[in-house]
Amino acid sequence: MGWPFFKNKQQKSVPREFELYDIHSHVLWGLDDGTATEDDAIAVLERYQDLGYRGVVATPHTNHRLFPTPPTATLESRIAALAPHVARTGVKLKAGAEVMCVDDYVERLAMGSYASVGNAFLVEFENRPGHISMISEQILFRLRVAGKTLILAHPERYGDIQERPELAVHLKSRGMLMQINLGSLVGRYGGRCQDVAWRLVENGIADIAATDIHRLADFDGVSAALQELEKYSAKRCRHLVSTNPGYVFNGQVERIDEV
Repeated sequence: MGWPFFKNKQQKSVPREFELYDIHSHVLWGLDDGTATEDDAIAVLERYQDLGYRGVVATPHTNHRLFPTPPTATLESRIAALAPHVARTGVKLKAGAEVMCVDDYVERLAMGSYASVGNAFLVEFENRPGHISMISEQILFRLRVAGKTLILAHPERYGDIQERPELAVHLKSRGMLMQINLGSLVGRYGGRCQDVAWRLVENGIADIAATDIHRLADFDGVSAALQELEKYSAKRCRHLVSTNPGYVFNGQVERIDEV
């Protein structure tokens, strides 16, 4: 089954007049493949300020085969170290995680063992054939009963969803939210990811657009993507980078709007 969607990015551009929130960021240094030093993290905060962001969730890789899961105390100490810069920039920071769905992740998610904002958990899958398809109705139901909301990081980058677009629609219909990367909208990860990301936006499948910032240079793509989203639709842009991620940031994920 192919993408049953259309493309039309010719809607009127309207100046941005709202605060931005980011729920996917590797701003905390020395934990994974994100920022390397505290100075790098400070520079990232300053760039967030320049772009109009007012809240950011730090989401280091967690339950990952390549990076050790950072202890909660480590997240808290790094955020505390950035407190003067948070106050100066006005960009609030909260601790979260980007949870890799391997091993006993279901048990740990159900118990709330990973860092999260409220009951919303950002999750990712290994990008290999069939892996994302392994999440079953039973797993999604169990986590819903436990009061947990899953947010799928960058669905446009998974081969499973590129080949079977109905999978994204199915997961969304079962309560999983979809978070695309802003960089995908301007081709940072290749043409195929760009095409899929726009189709998710245009058809109301994407709930949130996040930066997935790893280093300062990533903001070039973020800035360009924000401009493209505004040209396409100021209303849709606001939902994706302000209203919906703002609900997550403030622990009100249940208020996420359908666009």
